Amino acid sequence: MKILFIGTSEFAVQPLSILLKNSFHVDTVITQPDKKGGRGKKFVTSPVKQLAEKYNIKILQPENINSIETINYIKMKNYDIGILVSYGQIIKKEVFQLPKYNIINLHPSLLPKYRGPSPIQSALLNGEKTTGNTIMKISDKMDAGDIIAQEIYYIKASDGYSTLHDRLSEKGGNLLINVLENFKKNNIVYLKQNEEEATYCRLITKKYASINWEQSSNEILNKIKALCKWPVAYTYLNSNILKIYKADIYKNGYNTEIYQSGTIIKFSKKSFGVVCGDKKILQILQLQLQGKKILDASSFLNGIRLNTGDTLGH
Repeated sequence: MKILFIGTSEFAVQPLSILLKNSFHVDTVITQPDKKGGRGKKFVTSPVKQLAEKYNIKILQPENINSIETINYIKMKNYDIGILVSYGQIIKKEVFQLPKYNIINLHPSLLPKYRGPSPIQSALLNGEKTTGNTIMKISDKMDAGDIIAQEIYYIKASDGYSTLHDRLSEKGGNLLINVLENFKKNNIVYLKQNEEEATYCRLITKKYASINWEQSSNEILNKIKALCKWPVAYTYLNSNILKIYKADIYKNGYNTEIYQSGTIIKFSKKSFGVVCGDKKILQILQLQLQGKKILDASSFLNGIRLNTGDTLGH
């Protein structure tokens, strides 16, 4: 099969790598243009481009994938199939109908649930016990195409965004292999999505990362897990931003009724606790004070003096 791969972010790297390691012919990779980033404002290439360069694959980086130049290139190539994974642009019908089997999309949720740009974070934010991958045929409507394949996976109690992201990425690549083998055998069945069950997730921005200590311990912990890669859940310590990367809920009984939400109590050698809106204690395990390095709580407490009754937040 002659494959066009369309992807940009880290999530698309494992699927592309798995295709290449299984000797599938990826003729061209389309990825987003290089962008300036970092402190030096140097041009940064996408993770997908970096992998494609290692394999000497032809790379296209159009500003607009729906441009006539891109359309003409895809027409000329006569692809059997296109594979879309975490690309970052809307693809119009004039493009996705060009390959023989159209363009298919790997999406990390159990569609029609969590259509949109942040399905992994949303599953964690909402405390889901399961999630999965869906491979679908692209349609005019976002993430609404007919389902080709779907797999369900359990979310572990220890999962944050990074671990769940990496697991879904790898499993998604393996699911793609199965789907492509079925295309070769003309053994594909399309299942329409139930629009009445469709839910949508928002684009995650920095403003969603602020911790409200009046929320329950579960809600706050879910936010920390979901945003641990970016933008990272944060609060304030003496007017300085304090990012929290890892936490857990303190399981043993402790009298918190006299304390307001956001109050620091329950110290140990490896953590300290914060009272939440449900009067349960959230143990802080890994954090970063503004302008400082990321530290485990034990190292943090060696350098910063905290006392029972101190508060986090505005």
